[in-house]
Amino acid sequence: MRTKKRNCLAVNFVGVLFLCASGVFADYIEGIDTTDINGYGLDSAFKVLSNGYISGQIIAVYHGALSGYFNYSFDDIKIAAESIRCITVNGSSGPSNQISLCAEYLPYQYQIKNYCFVIKKNKDSTYSKVQILNNLANNRYVYKYGTNTSPNNRVLEKTAYDRSVRYKPNNLNNIYRYGCCGMPGDPLGIKSCSWDPPLPNSNTILGYIFYKAKLGAIIDTTKPINMAQWDSVAFTTSTSCSCWPSGDVYLNMAAVYSEGKSDYLQGWTKSTIEPVNVTPSSTPIEKIQHNLEIKKAPNGFCITFSSLLNYSGSSSLSIYNITGTKVAGFSNVQGNQVFWKTTGQNLAEGQYIVRLELPDGRVLSGRMVYSK
Repeated sequence: MRTKKRNCLAVNFVGVLFLCASGVFADYIEGIDTTDINGYGLDSAFKVLSNGYISGQIIAVYHGALSGYFNYSFDDIKIAAESIRCITVNGSSGPSNQISLCAEYLPYQYQIKNYCFVIKKNKDSTYSKVQILNNLANNRYVYKYGTNTSPNNRVLEKTAYDRSVRYKPNNLNNIYRYGCCGMPGDPLGIKSCSWDPPLPNSNTILGYIFYKAKLGAIIDTTKPINMAQWDSVAFTTSTSCSCWPSGDVYLNMAAVYSEGKSDYLQGWTKSTIEPVNVTPSSTPIEKIQHNLEIKKAPNGFCITFSSLLNYSGSSSLSIYNITGTKVAGFSNVQGNQVFWKTTGQNLAEGQYIVRLELPDGRVLSGRMVYSK
């Protein structure tokens, strides 16, 4: 009897070891699985249709379109998007006629076999990231997944992750509103760009630098970023800006820490041209941004704002070095010109970033190179 009891205990102990090894008690689990013959995966939280489109409990698709989330790689998604991101605008007949514009409103719009997406399961409120890897016979699909087993926990990384790493920004997202989709009362095609902070870590976050590929640069998406082909567009200390450029160029972003910059996002997003038959009703923001002029002058720089801007009130102007440290600031700026005196400032030679915030909340940015 005692031997039989010992055998039962041994079996139970082995079973516990198996459960622990299989990750049942882990806070975050990654794995590879296949859908069933009906295309359902991850406990039926999503379904791949026969034409490659997807449906289910999806809250974000990282497809890199003109409006939506950056085309993140699977490994770069460290925090799940919290929800579908929308803006609501007034229709042509007044406030009672509103249109909801959601970056991910219809996942059916995208054949996402090559894109990552995030799911929040209805039954247990857990978040997962998924990437379809391959399709098999009988309508089965191979997919990679990463799941946080704690309800409502958006972190898609193990609790004991390396805090020394300078992590990248999460959920970079852009919404482009085309002059209120051709409706009156909205003067600009507004770009609203936002993102989530990096995973908490032991480094000191200073801000974020937005990049775009230089005009005419041939970007090889199979190789690491060659910074000689890229320009910084804007530096900001917040998690939003109006700095997402349109045009046929690739985009990227890095987090700036006092200890240095993060790596660049692995995914590739191209800011495409505006869709056919949709035209902003006035001068696009990116054309206005190009009218922030920075000229070298004796003892400093002369910074002039575009005469195209019609605004009342005061602006503020800040100047940062490439590490994100603010080296100069001008508040309550009146008119359209500021002179930055550099003599006697003990400045290091190199690149500096100018950030101008207008009274209406728009932000213009530019670069300058200081040399003694």
